Amino acid sequence: MFDVLEVGGVEVLQRPLAERRQVLEDLLGSVPATSLIVASMHTADFDAEARLRFEVLPAQGIEGLIVKAADEPYLPGGDVG
Repeated sequence: MFDVLEVGGVEVLQRPLAERRQVLEDLLGSVPATSLIVASMHTADFDAEARLRFEVLPAQGIEGLIVKAADEPYLPGGDVG
């Protein structure tokens, strides 16, 4: 999982991704380590870490990356295509 859009019936769409990610990590903190539900990898180091992942992950069967601005709200339908 890489994002959360609602918590306890309350939409968090307008919060920046960085805040939504923290909410997600807080929610998943109580999930057992053996669970299949986990938070996806993430980094704020686009110049080094993200570029390295982009080069290395396809060989591991990962099909792609999702890149989002940490200070932006969720925009429904904005990433279609």
